[in-house]
Amino acid sequence: MFDLFNNKKTDIEQSLSEKVKQRVVNQRNAFFHFFRNRYAEFLPTVISYEGLDDENVTIDPIQVEIWLRQGLGVAIGQTKVGTMVLGTVNMSSNIYNISVYGTRPLVGSDINFFISDKIKMKTYKEISYHDGYKTGNFVVLYNKPLVLTNDYEIIDIYSERIAEIAMSRFSIYMQAKISTVIRGETDDEDVLQITQDIYNGAPYINTTKMFDVDESVITLNDSQQIISALPELKREYQNNIAELNNILGLSSLAVDKESGVSQSEVMSNKAYQKANANIYLQARNEKLKRYNDLFKTNLVASFSDEIASQLSSLEKIQILDGGI
Repeated sequence: MFDLFNNKKTDIEQSLSEKVKQRVVNQRNAFFHFFRNRYAEFLPTVISYEGLDDENVTIDPIQVEIWLRQGLGVAIGQTKVGTMVLGTVNMSSNIYNISVYGTRPLVGSDINFFISDKIKMKTYKEISYHDGYKTGNFVVLYNKPLVLTNDYEIIDIYSERIAEIAMSRFSIYMQAKISTVIRGETDDEDVLQITQDIYNGAPYINTTKMFDVDESVITLNDSQQIISALPELKREYQNNIAELNNILGLSSLAVDKESGVSQSEVMSNKAYQKANANIYLQARNEKLKRYNDLFKTNLVASFSDEIASQLSSLEKIQILDGGI
């Protein structure tokens, strides 16, 4: 180890066992960050919008979804150049303000505008049920009708669980690789070197005539027996991903044939996934329908079939390849 402060090497050095334990922990932490970040990256792309090809509609769907997933309301309404995203709204239907949510139509002062003042309308009023949705010039979209759980919190929970499964699999690989004990004196350099060589996959090792293999080498376990636990961990890995996808409203392969899940359970999972998908779609489409009726647009939110198809394909590949 190199000491940056004293510009010299120190005598502190990790043993092989410490390195292996640290490697397992590092693998778990790296996998958690990778899995969580990858889901966070594609989350804004899973819902797409129809009706954006209208020349009077200028909306960036990715921009809309990023704000919605962050828990903000997104105001979509009229400008002097057509329908645009006007800005964000801080009020949301969460547990803290649900008693006042919807008690009055929102107005321009409630919007954090980011469009140019040159294209703003003189006044803004939310299209709401207070007058039967007859007047107004903007609507506010929310991620869910009632926001009690942030989507990124859900991803964090499942990322922790799936990272633990991935760590268990990695640990089993390490246990299968290190299935031998080499006995020797404390801090015996020869034993340490032999252990390092075997672990690093050396095809042969150098020893002295005094090294007795029968006395010094002890086999702890059968590596094949340890590896036999991997298929069950693979199924648990897939099942957790399927659960996460269902909670986020995404279609998934759910489980493989060896999991023992019945057809009725598969159908139940499908209904659960559909119910979760409707939470997101209803929050968007109820408001868009009111806007469409007044301004003759055709804005509709739907889950991207391409994303769902790709997720299912990824899970199928993992089954065919034997998991992660």
